[in-house]
Amino acid sequence: MAEGLVWAARILFAAAMVFFLCTVILWFQFKVPAIVGDLSGRTARKSIETMRKRREENAPKPLRLGEDVPENRKNETVTELVVLEEVLVVHTSEVI
Repeated sequence: MAEGLVWAARILFAAAMVFFLCTVILWFQFKVPAIVGDLSGRTARKSIETMRKRREENAPKPLRLGEDVPENRKNETVTELVVLEEVLVVHTSEVI
């Protein structure tokens, strides 16, 4: 009787190992980590952080008044104007 139970335990243990191996294979076959990342928002947070870093690295440095403009930036459009001093000096001799 005891010997039959030992054989049953060995067979069931072997079956459990086979099922565990199938589970691991299917886990990666169905890409469950990616699905969990999408549902938890982890994937979106990572991609947003990557886009922010890329934007900061590629952003052009602002040009200051009085600085020479490099050749590769002469045709850029002005997207932001920063007022450094609030001084207005008008030099004109026109009469209206």
